[in-house]
Amino acid sequence: MFASPIDEELLIASKGPFIPGRLVALVTLGKNPKILISSNEAKLRTGTYLDALKDRFLITGQHVYDYGSAEYIVKLVSFISMKEVDALTKTVISIGRQQRNIIAPVFILSFAFLNDVSHPQNNPAQQTNV
Repeated sequence: MFASPIDEELLIASKGPFIPGRLVALVTLGKNPKILISSNEAKLRTGTYLDALKDRFLITGQHVYDYGSAEYIVKLVSFISMKEVDALTKTVISIGRQQRNIIAPVFILSFAFLNDVSHPQNNPAQQTNV
């Protein structure tokens, strides 16, 4: 059997390479979930209820650990700063707009060209009277 204290060091080691600004925590399940331990105690204090963090972080749960007769049934949760979420959202929207600004004129010109090719207009200079 392997035993290790559940602490900040264990969470960081279990998640592998860590992206700065990304936080993980073990959270209790139930009506009012709260943090048992986090990867950064300075930003996510033990005992903090998740409801208090919803305005500052995007909270996503990953796995539920329920092994045998555990004292706590906990969930591993990731926290991403809302500032980072807003920045990523603005970047995605900006890139999408740039792509549409390039693609729209290409479609319009393509359809105009196909329309001219498929429906030639009568040109009086090219008509011959027989």
